[in-house]
Amino acid sequence: MTHSTTPLAVTARTRADEARRALEVVADHVDDGTAVSDIAIVAPDLSRYEAALTDAAADYDLPTAAWTQLPLTDTLPYRLVAAVCRVLVDDPCTHDTLLAPLEYEWIHPDAVDATGATGTTGATDTVDTDPVSTPAVARLRRTLADTELPLDEWRAVIDDAGAPSGVQRYLGWVASQRQGSGPTPQTVRRTLSGVLAAYEETVLPARRDRDGPQLTDTAQTARAVVRMRDLVGEVAAKYGDRLDAGDDASWATVERLAEQIAGLHAGRREHANARALDLVGANDTWALARPVVIVVGLRDGEWLRREPRALPRSLTEQVVAGDGDDGALAPRAGWSDAGVRDQFHDAVTAATETLVVSRHRLDADGTPCPPSPLLAALETEPYDSA
Repeated sequence: MTHSTTPLAVTARTRADEARRALEVVADHVDDGTAVSDIAIVAPDLSRYEAALTDAAADYDLPTAAWTQLPLTDTLPYRLVAAVCRVLVDDPCTHDTLLAPLEYEWIHPDAVDATGATGTTGATDTVDTDPVSTPAVARLRRTLADTELPLDEWRAVIDDAGAPSGVQRYLGWVASQRQGSGPTPQTVRRTLSGVLAAYEETVLPARRDRDGPQLTDTAQTARAVVRMRDLVGEVAAKYGDRLDAGDDASWATVERLAEQIAGLHAGRREHANARALDLVGANDTWALARPVVIVVGLRDGEWLRREPRALPRSLTEQVVAGDGDDGALAPRAGWSDAGVRDQFHDAVTAATETLVVSRHRLDADGTPCPPSPLLAALETEPYDSA
């Protein structure tokens, strides 16, 4: 296998066959000494290819990392922070609200000192360096009545239930955070940053030890912790703006702000594991650079479409121009194929040494798939793995 300055072309029968051929190309380059991190597969719509490419990669024992938006609100660090906000605002509270932070592996912020070490922090007591176990929290949930109680009453009930000492320390921490008339921006930053720091230093390493060899869960959770650290700063700043505008000081406001900011789509994409084979969507190829890039899906309708002319050319031009009474039918700028061409340009120029382009000839139902019009812009040679 040698590198080529001329684009190389692969044609397969179906989408699944195309995915397998793409991984054969990857395997050829890896066998030739190319690092997996130096290879990327680009698809016009990653959702159409991710499953097939991942399955094909498994045949070569290659982990894949799809460049997709981190679903922050679905991650444990976010859920932990949201649960902490809820338990700090609700009094009386239900046992669901009370136990939620423990279920998301809350650990006392004093478990981490200023240097990042775990254990004692200069306080008189040694705090827990492990979260309350999941079975213990589940047993406590089954024991407690489904009712609302003030925190002081919950502490008595939980004491009678014989809960682990870590639960009482957690309740003491909640009580200490509820003191005062309401959180200040500084309190929000200090409290939530402390919760995240303890999680990162104690819970994350334990999750890594339980994770599989690809460390997929650990990588996503670590990314979420980093994102949440940034989010806490944004929330504290915006919360300060709300207070200046006359809003009441409340952890409920903090939680709403966290939810709003976490739900925003970032202006960049993130991938889960930099050591894996990158699967990249066409809209994420700007500034991408890899020695080897494999662009899949170069069939009509995915990378640009050959549009049939169902209307006379003169009427079509009127509609597109927005002239006359048909102006309402004029397409939006987003419907233009210019963006697709730009993405294709970014994809093919991302290859610094070898570019491979591929397509499949048949749809799932056997319908023929003509090549993408964009292929006409490339002078290619057939790919030869020999």
